[in-house]
Amino acid sequence: MYATSGSSIFKSTNSGTTYTSVTTGLPGKTITSVYVHPDSPNVVLLTCSGFGTGHIYKSTDGAASWQNISGNLPDSPANDVLILPYSNTALYLLATDVGIFVTENWGSSWIELAAGLPNTVAIHLDYNKTTREIFLGTHGRGIFKTNLLFALNYSVLIEGFYNSSTNTMVPDTVMIYLAKASSPFTKIDSAKVLMNSSGTSTAYFAKAVRDSAYYLVIKHRNSIETWSAAAQTFNSFDLVYDFTSAQNKAYGNNLTQKGSKWCIYSGDVNQDGLIDLSDILIVDSDNLNFVTGYVVTDTNGDNLVDITDLQLVSSNNLLFISKITPY
Repeated sequence: MYATSGSSIFKSTNSGTTYTSVTTGLPGKTITSVYVHPDSPNVVLLTCSGFGTGHIYKSTDGAASWQNISGNLPDSPANDVLILPYSNTALYLLATDVGIFVTENWGSSWIELAAGLPNTVAIHLDYNKTTREIFLGTHGRGIFKTNLLFALNYSVLIEGFYNSSTNTMVPDTVMIYLAKASSPFTKIDSAKVLMNSSGTSTAYFAKAVRDSAYYLVIKHRNSIETWSAAAQTFNSFDLVYDFTSAQNKAYGNNLTQKGSKWCIYSGDVNQDGLIDLSDILIVDSDNLNFVTGYVVTDTNGDNLVDITDLQLVSSNNLLFISKITPY
């Protein structure tokens, strides 16, 4: 149990009978809110008013010590904080005098959430677990709400873009869809995500429903559309899925192995769900014309259409590679 008075914070371990100061390490500014992690009572976040010092502090040892996690936040008073219920617990939402900010890395860096919000002081944050809505109270501009997004933490490697020797991939953008688990397998939401060199990233979805199952569908500009082996369920507000760990992580085992990793097939240049002669002809034409840059016929991500791209498409054409789906 915690109580504050001005710039001081006190802790009780006996239901409020006695309190001990745990202020050491804080900046001497007025404390505006205290948030105890609902699942980890030793993790405490605290916000401060004022200027010229840190504005949000974190303790991982029950307030025995404090760490400034203000990162790149503007020098402005902070008024309230929430730990959003994702399993990695790295997602914090902060209300300040100049807007709302979110961090996905424990406060190392913060991003402003400005869409749909007025230019006013953000005072209070609240969260409804049942409706997964976040509420924001402002100074004189009313109350605003938004839905908490579901997070998909995924791993995908693209055959032509992946180098098994270095275990790295040329970063590129993919579309990820959520498709209903039963016929007609309607896609109900999508996210456009830039994958990093390890093939990992996080996609956020607003239309998913908790405890409902969805196929995960990966689409890349010149690769075969690939579905997850089975429908996946958001039992909490985030989900982890790794397409690279085994061939059976894709529907119909529709993955190819490079080194110890499994990749989605490259070569569906015209996105018709089949790697065939039509794809070969498109790539060959650009090869003969020395096409360069970010184009769909560049199947290995080196910004040059050449014989290596043609060989990759031709190889997968001989294997009769096509998309495999539940329908």
